[in-house]
Amino acid sequence: MIIFEDVLHKDFKFYAGSWALEEISGGCRVRYQIQAAPDFPVPNFIVKGIFMETARNLLEEVRLEIGKRARGQTME
Repeated sequence: MIIFEDVLHKDFKFYAGSWALEEISGGCRVRYQIQAAPDFPVPNFIVKGIFMETARNLLEEVRLEIGKRARGQTME
């Protein structure tokens, strides 16, 4: 498990979470959890949507990088 926390508190009052990998038949499951409180006024549904989209994009980048490494390509 990878645990992270924003200690600078520039944009968030609180920002912490974790990544965990689980083996499943035929692959791997990634569990991403985050708790955050923005330091600016914004409705929760907007913040949740932004975090979900950011996580999807990040996981796609990780998936592509894993594929490159599996084919013997180096990082960009």
